[in-house]
Amino acid sequence: MLTIFTETDIFSHLNDPGQAFKPKDAIILLVTSGQLKLSCNLEEINCLENCLYFFMRGFVYSIQYMDEHFSCIGMIVPGKFFLENGVAGAIGNSFHTILANRQHPVIINQRESGALSGMLQLLKDFFIPNESLVSYNEILLYQVMSVVHTIAAFCRKYNGAQELQFKRRNVITSGFLHLLQNNIKRERSLQFYARQLTVTADYLARVVKQVTGNTASQLIDNAVIIEAKLLLANPSLSIAQVAQHMAFSDQSVFGRFFRQHTGITPSRYRSQQNVGF
Repeated sequence: MLTIFTETDIFSHLNDPGQAFKPKDAIILLVTSGQLKLSCNLEEINCLENCLYFFMRGFVYSIQYMDEHFSCIGMIVPGKFFLENGVAGAIGNSFHTILANRQHPVIINQRESGALSGMLQLLKDFFIPNESLVSYNEILLYQVMSVVHTIAAFCRKYNGAQELQFKRRNVITSGFLHLLQNNIKRERSLQFYARQLTVTADYLARVVKQVTGNTASQLIDNAVIIEAKLLLANPSLSIAQVAQHMAFSDQSVFGRFFRQHTGITPSRYRSQQNVGF
């Protein structure tokens, strides 16, 4: 279901600070004041006032920090929303434009931020599930389309001016983080990632440290823990099955690794989640 949210209910849709999550649907977030820090696939992102940011399906996020002045408004768009409403083609180009800007915030000006915030707030005020008003669904659909086209126009306007000129080391690091997210369940060897990027393991380790401030081994271990926590949150999987999913030789090896990096056992972590800690 289409959802509009603000800072007052943001954690009903995004996990509490420090907890990793994978969005099931695309999320568009406009920061209207203050500051939000988050991580995306282990890369730190800083969103300030008038930033547009896009959470994408399949990426791993965690909220790191928001200051006392933080306010926002956002929209969650189910994957089939436009397809089910018969306008997928009409909205396609705009959505592709937004997707192209998924890695970094898009900074718009104060007037544009105010206008977009007003459009989203109008949508929030108008949206009443199962409303029987004549033509309600059509009005809602075209309001959403207007928001998406407006955001895409902002992306086109600012993308050229804000396009990052990556040096080779930034490209290598970005490629490493992307590969890490896609392969962490089966590959924890630095040599594997170096081969995929056609560089030596020593060069990859040095570059990653320069760009991120963390060692490649730390990032690999962190990615393993994030993915393991996501799997442990699924009660239908036994801890032995989680260990198997994460390519550990057995449950005891996984347990030692998890405890070494979190200070608690997998079973203890799972029990804490179950009681709402």
